[in-house]
Amino acid sequence: MINTQDEVDAFFDVNDPGRESIQYVEYGAASKPIVVIWDEQYAATSVEGLEAMNFKPNALCRSVDVPNATDKDTVVRNSQTYYVIDVRPDGTGITRLIFSKDAP
Repeated sequence: MINTQDEVDAFFDVNDPGRESIQYVEYGAASKPIVVIWDEQYAATSVEGLEAMNFKPNALCRSVDVPNATDKDTVVRNSQTYYVIDVRPDGTGITRLIFSKDAP
């Protein structure tokens, strides 16, 4: 369990496997690099009795890097822009950002 900001900072060391730096753009502000753990989950979605797999990109990051995150923010990863559609802080100093490739 992560208990302190120092532990959160160590957990998001960009040199650790699975961590990467992306550009975070807070609405109305300049972009800045943040370290994330990127995940590309697939989820089953049922529409009118048909089941389809749905792509749900998301990332864990330090809450201090995204203190005012909203669904107006974007990130850029490997030249692809992703739009923040949900912000989920967990209360321990870590926030999960949920993305869409489609503009709102």
